[in-house]
Amino acid sequence: MPVLWLFKMRIIKRDEALVLFKNQEVNLVTGSFDLVHAGHIDFLKQAKAHSPQIPLLVIVLDDIAIAARKGSDRPIYSLQDRLTILSAISYIDYLLPWEYSWEEIRDFVGKIKLINLFVTPKDPGLDNKMEIARNNGFKLVELKQYNEVSTTSIIERIKKDAKESK
Repeated sequence: MPVLWLFKMRIIKRDEALVLFKNQEVNLVTGSFDLVHAGHIDFLKQAKAHSPQIPLLVIVLDDIAIAARKGSDRPIYSLQDRLTILSAISYIDYLLPWEYSWEEIRDFVGKIKLINLFVTPKDPGLDNKMEIARNNGFKLVELKQYNEVSTTSIIERIKKDAKESK
């Protein structure tokens, strides 16, 4: 007997998300997701498992925001490539490409029925996100980080290995 999929992940725009989640509860993850690795998968799995009945919205920062935060040699993958990769991950219900300033997320989360914002212990915006959660009445949920892996550490290891092999 074939499996019936009742829900399929969707890539949505900001205006669509504002309408969809004005009255419907939603959980949120934000990030770059450049060079998706086991840590990303584990984080998304934990986020979805936290409250599986609530849709998980993942905001994916655009190339300009990532370059501003992480350097001109980033991202490795374009926004479109990152969306393609993330769209294959079953823990995600909605993907929202964020082609606006990082600061505009503050305004966005105040207009949706956000329940939980998931972060890692080493999230560079943790203080900012704590303030946003306090001001908007949702929970900031810190999830365990998988083996201390990060895209930056992977890139550094590749560069080091390449240098040593010369």
